[in-house]
Amino acid sequence: QAQLQAETTQRLKAPTLGEIANGVWLVGAILMGLWFLFVNLRFRHSLRKYASEISVAHFPIPVKVCDKLQSPCLSGIIRPTVYLTETCTDDPQRLRHILAHELTHLRHRDLWWSAVRSILLCVYWFHPLVWVAAILSKRDCELACDEATIARIGEENRLEYGKTLVDMTCIKRAPAAALLPATT
Repeated sequence: QAQLQAETTQRLKAPTLGEIANGVWLVGAILMGLWFLFVNLRFRHSLRKYASEISVAHFPIPVKVCDKLQSPCLSGIIRPTVYLTETCTDDPQRLRHILAHELTHLRHRDLWWSAVRSILLCVYWFHPLVWVAAILSKRDCELACDEATIARIGEENRLEYGKTLVDMTCIKRAPAAALLPATT
């Protein structure tokens, strides 16, 4: 009888499969959250360290040039800022297209949607379809932004805008760019 009670007590103390699964999920979620935080803080630090503000007439948010960027982006949920590469400022038409594109991202609240994607990836880090959905969502975000930007700048500027996009998309991006909430 005593031995049976000891075995029963021992079994009750052992973690169940559900408890083990919850522990694995929690560790994965925390690690993903820390990874997102690390990647984004490093990116933000790089932007602040290497960017210098430029004056753009009648533009509602700050614009900065950062020579460490591979492509222009909008970054900062609280204080959004457009970050440009050096080559973006060389051509006034290209600059106008890029600023219109990034302003459209701001109007669509794409930085907030990117943050939601990041949170969902942390919570559902184990599910491959969530990763696929996040990647497709980011791509759809860019396509919707391009469509709205063309509507803003006019159909007659579609070809020139397309050339600007081609120039910007031929740049190789780092793999970590998928983890950034900045729009690229």
